Amino acid sequence: MRRSSFWITCRKGVTEAIVPSLFYMEISNVLLTAYRRNRISRDSMHQYLDVISILPIIIDTDAAIQGNTIKVVCELADKHGLTTYDTSYLELAIRRGFPLATLDADLHKVAVELDIAYQIPSN
Repeated sequence: MRRSSFWITCRKGVTEAIVPSLFYMEISNVLLTAYRRNRISRDSMHQYLDVISILPIIIDTDAAIQGNTIKVVCELADKHGLTTYDTSYLELAIRRGFPLATLDADLHKVAVELDIAYQIPSN
């Protein structure tokens, strides 16, 4: 399993991350899929889930109370050719004024174009 940008930024001193509400469903699906495809063991899947559960991750709840967020996400997704899932991270970064850390090539490209990409320091 490849390292995500989140792990790298944690090691570099970032103390917390803010994510859309779908984050835990996405990460658990990634781990379950990796397990089902024999890329990781069941024990590894559970270890990753345990680690993720204690990381300083903040769930963005503002989007849930802002009725226009889904429209903004759909418009951004359409404009940039992204999925709404990926665009939810983009919208959050734009709305909160935070840099976006991702290893997704398409999402990173858009973040660079919008000058909101987090630059991961090289080792």
